[in-house]
Amino acid sequence: MEDGGRSAHARAGAAAAKKKKEKKDANMSREQPRHPVPFAQIPGLTDALRERLEALGATEPSFMIGKSLARLLFSCKRESPSQVTSVFTETEMEFVEDKTGLLVTAFDRAGRSYNLTCKYLVSNSGCRFITGWKAYVNDNGLGVAMHVELWSFRSRKLHNRYELRQGKNGKEKKVPVMVESGRPDGSLGLVLLQYENNLLEPEQAADDEPDEAPPVQETETGHMSPRRRRPQRIS
Repeated sequence: MEDGGRSAHARAGAAAAKKKKEKKDANMSREQPRHPVPFAQIPGLTDALRERLEALGATEPSFMIGKSLARLLFSCKRESPSQVTSVFTETEMEFVEDKTGLLVTAFDRAGRSYNLTCKYLVSNSGCRFITGWKAYVNDNGLGVAMHVELWSFRSRKLHNRYELRQGKNGKEKKVPVMVESGRPDGSLGLVLLQYENNLLEPEQAADDEPDEAPPVQETETGHMSPRRRRPQRIS
């Protein structure tokens, strides 16, 4: 009986270890790039997207992370940077933790642009891309059985910050500006590539803010004093 008990315990332990390994492997597979090739060789990229990136003088996009459709929530712990926050500069991390957030221009396969805001949400203890995300989902007709890849690039012709200004009605309004990001190749930008993945479980809908970001503005870059406290608008 004692040997039988040990045997049953061993089988239970082996089953638990196997289940844990399968879960770990599944999580790792979600983070692996779907296209283990350079960005330029990814099938299905439109001429419109390539032209937008070329016009921006963008760096070659590199794979950042793959996520399920509904959740664009990432760890923002400085002591344990995620695949997303690891590409942020110190200045950009300050923006993420600030009231207005970090402005990130994203493009879909068709070359359409979306102004996403990356903000730290205390309720989630993490960063989330909000404002503009629903527009991307609707424009591309995405459903819950979809997976989205984030490819990052840099450009010196993109806004990266909102400045709050007093409007005529006395209310604050967000105005997109460009400030020095801490990188010589400019502001962070994203390319969003989606594909079906039936293995993913449906998750809750992504949060979004009611106000929409203004159209993408492409301007010449400017520089900011190292003692930044208030972003300088680039004319």
